[in-house]
Amino acid sequence: MPEQPLIEAMTLQYLVLATALALLLAQAVVSRKTTTHLLFAVFCGSVALSSAQKLTGDSVGAYQYLIGMGACATCNIYWLLARSLFRTSTPIKLHHVGFAVALGALMMAKQGYLFIDSFWQFSLRFDDVFNGILRELITLLSSFVLIMAVWEGIRGFDRNNRKDCIQRLTFLVSLAAAIAITKTVAVTHANQPDIVQAVIAVVTVMVMLLTQILITWRSSNTGPIVKQCSHRSPAPASNEASSACQTSITTTALDMELAEQVNRCIQRQYRQSNLKVADVARALDVSEYRVSRILKQHFQAKNFNHFVNQLRVEHARSLLADPATKDWPVLIVGLESGFASVGPFTRAFKQFTGLTPGQYRATSMASAQSA
Repeated sequence: MPEQPLIEAMTLQYLVLATALALLLAQAVVSRKTTTHLLFAVFCGSVALSSAQKLTGDSVGAYQYLIGMGACATCNIYWLLARSLFRTSTPIKLHHVGFAVALGALMMAKQGYLFIDSFWQFSLRFDDVFNGILRELITLLSSFVLIMAVWEGIRGFDRNNRKDCIQRLTFLVSLAAAIAITKTVAVTHANQPDIVQAVIAVVTVMVMLLTQILITWRSSNTGPIVKQCSHRSPAPASNEASSACQTSITTTALDMELAEQVNRCIQRQYRQSNLKVADVARALDVSEYRVSRILKQHFQAKNFNHFVNQLRVEHARSLLADPATKDWPVLIVGLESGFASVGPFTRAFKQFTGLTPGQYRATSMASAQSA
């Protein structure tokens, strides 16, 4: 009977290994990989090596620590993954990578030390002290990056649409539950390591699967494709307009695909006041010139700001005409639509509608009452 928990723990480790490898392969077959896909692939690979280390154990002797050196990209990489998942403008900078690499180096150093110690059997006085300091430092920094990962889900929670909030809530609940469960079991079953490892294995599988779901969910189309030039305006009245539409119709299939990607990306982010063409180009891994050219050829936009402001004004028009938001000040409507202040909002609104936001609201309400 005492061997039963051990057998179950080993079975769950095989489940972790299989899940990690399957999700790693899933990232490899994604046609248009993003930073998020690459980071998740690294995370899954590291989890697979960690599971392999536990499965091989003493059967490979000291070489288990060499396998463990590959398991240095777990919580540190997951923090970077969370940044890439929820941030749109330069989510990962050099100092973020530096911190993650430093934490990974500490993990590798610990495994490397154990590998060397298993051959030479260090018996120096500071041996236990050094090992203890290294262990506590890794624990402290790992806890810190997990907290930072949670913060990425909380950050900007109240400034996003309903779907984004649901996605963030799913992330927060799953990650917080994973941390709470593992920490609680580690304390309550400190003398039963097999049970602790079994629970950690189940939680790890849960986190990996939910993360994959979130990655797929957030990369899906969250808004309708904006109608192209032939549907958005009357027949062109000039040779230049006719030429622009003809160019749009004869564009290659590759450009058509990129146009849909650009549109989806902007549809997700146009309510962010600091959105720039560079953000979209970076997200799609294309040049800013190609994004601008796509907007001109496929959507008849004068420039990036013109296209984004048109989407924002359309959103503002729906808010101003909605009786449920009739008490909202014009400033709030502008901020909710993605404008940084009331001045640019009023100018853009008048440019596209010929009315100020206040005039448009009054006209809409009067029409609704007369109807």
